[in-house]
Amino acid sequence: MCQVLAARLGNADLTKWVNNELNGYEAKEDLPPYRILDVECRGDFWNGAWMQRGYPIPSALVQEKDRDALFHAYLMQGIAAYESIRREGDEPIKMMWPTNATLLYRNKISTNGYDLLDAYRTLAPSQIAGLLFRIQ
Repeated sequence: MCQVLAARLGNADLTKWVNNELNGYEAKEDLPPYRILDVECRGDFWNGAWMQRGYPIPSALVQEKDRDALFHAYLMQGIAAYESIRREGDEPIKMMWPTNATLLYRNKISTNGYDLLDAYRTLAPSQIAGLLFRIQ
């Protein structure tokens, strides 16, 4: 309906927004603020014999230059992708850290002799629901 409205109004900005929401955004600089979310980071830690899974990673342990990329989620896909995630359940969505970031922080983030094995951002289903609510 928004596409039809945008066409009838001849509103180029509305047309662009509708197309981006349906098909996804090409650059994170184009994202509206409601598509940039603060997220919690967690990690799996290993000491050679034992594993600790889902241990919180405080942002203070990450260099300031890396915090934005690691502690935010940039939701660039079309809205249909997030509607399908919402239907999948109540489990948090894991967004893995880039491999280079995990390798960089492997020995810098440790807890009680456990070193970082894998790290990920967690996106709560309520955050996806909030995004969908804003768009509808």
